[in-house]
Amino acid sequence: MAFARGGDVVRPVDGISLELHERECLVLLGESGSGKSLTALSTLRLEPQNAILSGHIRYEPGAVDLISAGPDAIRSVRGRGIAMVFQEPMTALNPVLRCGEQIAEAIRMHARAGFREANARALALLDEVGMDDPVRVAGQYPHELSGGMRQRVLTAIALAGDPKILVADEPTTALDVSTEQRILDLLLRLRAARGLAILMITHDWGVAAAMADRVSVLYAGQVVETGAADAVLRDPRHPYTRALHGSVPRLGEEAAAPVPIPGQVPEPGAFPPGCRFHPRCARSIPACSEREPALVVRDALGVRCDVENGVTS
Repeated sequence: MAFARGGDVVRPVDGISLELHERECLVLLGESGSGKSLTALSTLRLEPQNAILSGHIRYEPGAVDLISAGPDAIRSVRGRGIAMVFQEPMTALNPVLRCGEQIAEAIRMHARAGFREANARALALLDEVGMDDPVRVAGQYPHELSGGMRQRVLTAIALAGDPKILVADEPTTALDVSTEQRILDLLLRLRAARGLAILMITHDWGVAAAMADRVSVLYAGQVVETGAADAVLRDPRHPYTRALHGSVPRLGEEAAAPVPIPGQVPEPGAFPPGCRFHPRCARSIPACSEREPALVVRDALGVRCDVENGVTS
């Protein structure tokens, strides 16, 4: 993926390869600026025009390649094949339309239902996402709802086309702990009831641990580690994944204090030579700044650098 900036071309996402299997949850984990949301937007072709230079986004059934597909084919997948729960409900929802109208509009678009049928199905969706009083919520505007309720309305809109894949971009951002857990429980319940596959974007280690079957860790536009959630989260290999793990606060008198990662994710166009993490890495060696390590896959676990086991390229 590339963008023009000041006469230069920058690549905020570079060479990412992902697979999402039926009924599984794949979590993209990493700090802000790592390329997670851009990757998610590309699955629905919502990235800026001509930003994707090469590659494929294949959606089954039918093996539709969304990169080469025309506008009609892409519209047939959006909502009905792949749907998205966006990160900021207050900007994703229309502030001047009642919540029920917004859900019903999505239903009419995907199912060609009449107004009465669409309104009834909107109430059913509000009930499915756990609203205690669907009729009342349907008549309210987004600003009249709490953050967790707005997130549920967004989820109802995403479900309006009965999709097979749900993309959830930081769905628990800015929510309190109890509300966050209810949203995660909702996604797990919907996944089981509807047979959904979920692509979840998060910077939160705990959210990844609660949701993921597989995890892909992103840093500076690249996948640095990928594999089964148990393997990646319990025994991380890449220095960046280990640093993320070490920065997580833990409870208990004997719990180690969190260790922050120095510095910040580099801006696109300012990626360092060699390993993109080496300026922040406590384990870096001179070779790290000289060549870019490849993603080495062994036993279904991909790691771009495994210093502990002598793999640095």
